[in-house]
Amino acid sequence: MSCKLVKIIYRKEPKITKYDKKNGMSVVQPDGHLKLSKRRFINDKLNGKAISYYEDGYIQRIFYNTNGKINGDFIMYYDNGNMECKGYYIDDKLNGEEIWYYLNGCMGKKYYTIDNMINGFRFYYDKDNKLIRKTYSINGVCLWEEHKTEHKT
Repeated sequence: MSCKLVKIIYRKEPKITKYDKKNGMSVVQPDGHLKLSKRRFINDKLNGKAISYYEDGYIQRIFYNTNGKINGDFIMYYDNGNMECKGYYIDDKLNGEEIWYYLNGCMGKKYYTIDNMINGFRFYYDKDNKLIRKTYSINGVCLWEEHKTEHKT
């Protein structure tokens, strides 16, 4: 089974040299051309969309801040542009569904968190998108586990 590759489309952005941690934007450009991160500050706290880049310009991760805390969707990418994982934060804690992907674009694992702790089912898949393991946890403690095995006849 082939999986749909999830990629981000890249575009060149103009060079920004502004750095104002109090109220404004910080853009890290160590060589004057390459942007390694872009973040927005309000009253000396991170606010809004934050983007980090690999050295070759590909986006590494995107997340959102409110009053210095991560809040909202976050997405991480492999250095080739394929999605590595996605999830949701509330006040610096993972909350909701989190999905991790293999480099080939197939889902590797999926689970749910409440305040950084796994709650509910956690599903593990192989690189061909077949379910290979399932666990059930409450407050981060695994209570049940099942491994899928292929039966050959």
